[in-house]
Amino acid sequence: MPGIAAYGAYVPKYRLGGETLGWNSAQERAVANFDEDSVTMAVAAGRDCLQGQDRGEIDGLIFASTTPPYAEKQCAAIVATALDLGRDLFTADITDVLRAGTAGLRSALDSVVAGSARRVLVIASDHRQGAPRGEIERNSGDGAAALLVANDTVIAQWEGSHSITENMLDSWRSAGDPFVRSWEDRFATEEGLERLVGEAVHGFFQKQGIAPADAAKVALYAPDARRHAQLAQKLGFHPEQVQDPLFGRLGNTGAAFTLMLLTQALAEASPDQLLMLVSYGDGSDVLAFRATPLTGRLPQKGLGLKGHLESKRV
Repeated sequence: MPGIAAYGAYVPKYRLGGETLGWNSAQERAVANFDEDSVTMAVAAGRDCLQGQDRGEIDGLIFASTTPPYAEKQCAAIVATALDLGRDLFTADITDVLRAGTAGLRSALDSVVAGSARRVLVIASDHRQGAPRGEIERNSGDGAAALLVANDTVIAQWEGSHSITENMLDSWRSAGDPFVRSWEDRFATEEGLERLVGEAVHGFFQKQGIAPADAAKVALYAPDARRHAQLAQKLGFHPEQVQDPLFGRLGNTGAAFTLMLLTQALAEASPDQLLMLVSYGDGSDVLAFRATPLTGRLPQKGLGLKGHLESKRV
């Protein structure tokens, strides 16, 4: 069965925090430097993931982002070149929706199951911008995650998935607009986040014949810490089951957010634990992975999410 063979992450060194003039908050968020964007962060996460891996065996690369630096040019091709991958490679960009990261991961898993690819690198990266001094800016963050999907030597086996798709105008960014915008808070939370994620998670549990208590860790999407805690409780998860969302240290990294949380869950997992991934954006994707006996026996050689978080400068 296919699954995740390796993982990596990247968080920019710099943070907005208590020492930042005009920030007026003790909580921190990761912020890309002047020479960083979603592509450069994707390359850094890819390098973190591929340390010790044979790059010649990778035959697919999917780049997922809501903030690609080009409106017409494939970013996956740039990332593949920078990572020194082969030319006989399938590449694709998935963009314009917060679910882009999980959509890319699901596409890679399906490709490996179908046999059209053997090892596919999925990288989600976002450079989030909110209006100055607004809640979106305060709760957002910049960063990237990389997952290597394969059919052998996996540390986490794919257990199943479920998706809900529905047009929902709760947060958006128009073409040419640098800032993410949002609709009225109560509507966005109750009619969007809680309802659609609830339907997706309930549908997944019904399909798999399991219950919330069966999950060891859940990498759950939410725009801020308050709504994250509310959503986890409504879904029936206990606090110890929920992967730390890192609000106040990292921030919501958009399409990369749940994949970044999953990399940390993988780093801390024990064999046979069920890890869930729940994204949101015009619907919701739920994916689950079962940690294999190789978990912990194949140590990651890169810094990973934890290492990058600790390497910082406000």
